Amino acid sequence: MDATFGNATYLAAYLLFHMFFLIWFYLRTENVWWRVGFALAFLLEGFILFHTATRGAMLGFLGGILVFGALLALLGRGGLRKIAFVGVGVAVLIPILFFALKDMSFIRENEVLVRFASISPSETTTQSRFTIWRMALRGAAERPILGWGQESFIYVFSKYYEPSLWRQEPWFDRAHNVFLDWLTAGGVLGLAAYLSMFAAALGMLWRALRRNRVDVITACFFGALLAAHFFQIMFVFDNLTSYLLFFAVLAAIHAMTRGAAGKRVGQGGFLASPAPGMARGFAGVALAIGLVAAIYIVNVKPMRAAAAILASLQVNQTAAPAGKVDRLIETFRIGISQNTFGTRELREQLSQVSAAMGSDTAIADQDRQKFFDFAIRELEAQRATEPTDVRAMAFLATLYATAGRPKDAVALANEALAISDKRIPFYFIAAEAYTNAGDVERALAALKTAYDLAPDYPEAVKNYAIILILAEKDAAAEALFEKHYRTKTPGTQAFAEAYARRNRFDKAVAIVEAIASASPTSAEAAANLGSMYFRAGRPNDAIRAFEEAIRLEPRFKQQGEDIIRQIRAASGR
Repeated sequence: MDATFGNATYLAAYLLFHMFFLIWFYLRTENVWWRVGFALAFLLEGFILFHTATRGAMLGFLGGILVFGALLALLGRGGLRKIAFVGVGVAVLIPILFFALKDMSFIRENEVLVRFASISPSETTTQSRFTIWRMALRGAAERPILGWGQESFIYVFSKYYEPSLWRQEPWFDRAHNVFLDWLTAGGVLGLAAYLSMFAAALGMLWRALRRNRVDVITACFFGALLAAHFFQIMFVFDNLTSYLLFFAVLAAIHAMTRGAAGKRVGQGGFLASPAPGMARGFAGVALAIGLVAAIYIVNVKPMRAAAAILASLQVNQTAAPAGKVDRLIETFRIGISQNTFGTRELREQLSQVSAAMGSDTAIADQDRQKFFDFAIRELEAQRATEPTDVRAMAFLATLYATAGRPKDAVALANEALAISDKRIPFYFIAAEAYTNAGDVERALAALKTAYDLAPDYPEAVKNYAIILILAEKDAAAEALFEKHYRTKTPGTQAFAEAYARRNRFDKAVAIVEAIASASPTSAEAAANLGSMYFRAGRPNDAIRAFEEAIRLEPRFKQQGEDIIRQIRAASGR
């Protein structure tokens, strides 16, 4: 479950603060009806938090409650202390019972609970976090004092990329740990500055408690809230939503504890005397102008860019082929002209739309080339703003390959590999360009390197096997099949197509027959088998296969009968 934030983690981080606020309001309110309202809101938000399935936020919340109870047990008096001890015991008992019962069916059949039950050092997500953190530490070791700068984790990610991350999303612009984010972005000084906010807040609470500026419950509660947030950001990254609430909490702590050192803010402070009327008027006008400008730059322009992204997707899916390219270009141009943080995503969308357009036979060649030219100009402009960003290189290199510019694709892929030499997709891009240019040996070398980097990556295995077939290294290809698929005829159509390109229809047919045998109720598999039989010069077998496809899928009858007539005509029958 998520919300308009677009990511369940953002919603969970928001709810963590909210649920603590509800506890605070409940404790500080004596009105019964208000307490009932706060309790119901707490239950609702707890239900939503649970269904976000965000483990870091939920464990952070439980940890915060545990800290709250532990602090009250240490600092509280009388009955409050006894209640706190009971609460701590319950908080400790819950996870113990959960992990003792984690193999029970009611946990295994619940998609949220099973995420908690699967927590272990060997879990895929956990392993990827360890890998990302290891990369972040290597980046921090290279620039330990001032770091790499804000929003620069992509450079660390590229330079120290580890091939085992193929199981995860292709790009990480955060370390999924706020402390490592600050260490890589701002170095030791930046991390120390960030941690000092927690230290200052806790220090203010402690001093205020000792001087009776706040009571025990207040000090323990806000200390626990900071602990809960501290725990959750060990596993996720901060965002605008969590920053707003975090700084609101810091402001609340400051407001409650101000004067704790014996000095109150009184008359004679900054702007204690009202400004003259004319000065207030000028200030008001300046503020209004600044507010309008800020709304336009921060809100209106990004909204236009976002609308352009959505419009481009709609045009690409629904527009008629005749005017599709012109409409797409105009839509993208409007969005890019806003010059916002969404410009990069718009240009990346250009590469993806180009890939779809490259295989769309309904688009006229000159229109397709027109779109390719526009997309290349924009992605080259994006790359010019980020000359060492391998993400920008990846999209542009892919576009070069799609647009029939293999030399440019290879050159850019190799340039990217000089920065990120373990980034497997660049070997794929280079190999595709080499293959299209007829240089099978270089393609083979590129895909062999990719395979060696991650021999358990299915895409690397598949691509390496295909290029072995095209390079006429059948024995090596079959050895690879035996190693990874436990058969010489794996059920992958791409392997059959590779053999067919060499006119080795005996091997191609064997693979497609294996696919059809494994899917006896699939009309598509039967039709593919018929097509391969026909290409192999076996018209009778092809006809029987298409007849089987018609039997399996009656809606295929008209098309299938047309194909059968064409086969008979071509074979003189």
